[in-house]
Amino acid sequence: TEFIADVSGVAYTQVRNYGLAYADSDGALGGFLDWTARLMQSMGMRTVRVSDSDDALNERYAKALPFCHSIFAGMGHEWDRDNRQGIDKLTYSLPGGMPIFHNVTTWDHGTDGFLREVREQVGSNRPAFVNGFVGGFSSPSLIYEKIYEKRDPNMVFVTPAQLAELYGKAKDKGWIK
Repeated sequence: TEFIADVSGVAYTQVRNYGLAYADSDGALGGFLDWTARLMQSMGMRTVRVSDSDDALNERYAKALPFCHSIFAGMGHEWDRDNRQGIDKLTYSLPGGMPIFHNVTTWDHGTDGFLREVREQVGSNRPAFVNGFVGGFSSPSLIYEKIYEKRDPNMVFVTPAQLAELYGKAKDKGWIK
């Protein structure tokens, strides 16, 4: 188990719209990220799920939260602004090296839908490192057990820290670009 800052940091917000009502909206966002960094560090959190983000916003998070091992982007694949398709567009590193794990799933399509979407987005790419998202407040708690039971034999479930570490090692070995 690993706790992460969700959704977007210190407060549940659509960070793309945070502070827009202020004359210095950039400064308001900077303050939000400062508070997020302080509170995440005090709780030992090392990743954040950034709702409704693009790579420019993800880079801003990476600079403000350099202690993070990764950034989880989005709340469900259908909400991704860039409508990314395929594992190479869903899992990658920013130019500064921060791993980005976009959701490969679309929120709450049940056990079979979750596994189908993972398979569709990953295709035949191996190794593949994915962020699969289940809307916990809209799904029955048994869905996690069912997903685990019905997983493919080559699927391994890990914590966010383990995902980032394994991704980094595979990248260092040249197994992924």
